Amino acid sequence: MKKKEVRCILFHCRCWALITVILLFALAGQAAVSNAKGAIDEASRAGQFLFLTFYDTDNSALTALSTGIADFRKSTSKKTAVYNARIGDPNEKETVDRFKVWRARFPLLMVIAPNGVVTGGFQLTATNDQLKQSVEISELNLKILKHLQEGKVVLVSLQNNTTKFNSESTKAIDEFTADEQFKQFAGTVLADPSTKDSREFLKQIGQPETMTDATVVILLPPSSIGKILKGNITKADILTSLQACTAGSGCCPPKKS
Repeated sequence: MKKKEVRCILFHCRCWALITVILLFALAGQAAVSNAKGAIDEASRAGQFLFLTFYDTDNSALTALSTGIADFRKSTSKKTAVYNARIGDPNEKETVDRFKVWRARFPLLMVIAPNGVVTGGFQLTATNDQLKQSVEISELNLKILKHLQEGKVVLVSLQNNTTKFNSESTKAIDEFTADEQFKQFAGTVLADPSTKDSREFLKQIGQPETMTDATVVILLPPSSIGKILKGNITKADILTSLQACTAGSGCCPPKKS
């Protein structure tokens, strides 16, 4: 056999080997999404919002909801994915139990952000506007919601190079979250008050968009404002604020949605 023929054979072998590897990876990806848990994990890895629909029977309501989701996905620039889970399927039991959807009216649509936050829940139907609101959530709010949905107190630290008492505010938060008594129950989110996301957040909690002092917003699960601390604060100030909330006084009203 001539060298040229050998090289040609080897070239084709390499090509087929590459194609085989690509196909195997594609098939492995498809096989991984065999239930809702896998769909959630896959969407998270891909940075997608997942439209997860729980249903009991394949009926006209499910068809209408699925059509509405498909139409919305064509109109949005957000990365999205879709998965339908039949509640009677034993493979879906873990996710059904996790979200406690047994008594819901089906189909039930849950919108899940890439970081695992549930940003929307709709029974039977969902409008285009509802779907839009479920995916158009700022990164700051997604970080905050992550802690709140885990049942944690959230310390939102707002500061930048123009605010005063940055080091004091940071020290207070670090000391509080390092305390063995509190660290498993608290989450922190750092944000620059001058960004669009932060200005939107400040508007939601009824605060001016501009600030001169470092500010710590204490949020309580599921969605209320515990206290807003500004300037030269200490760990004791954070603790006192939480104790006042526990006692039933000194807390702000729930956040506006």
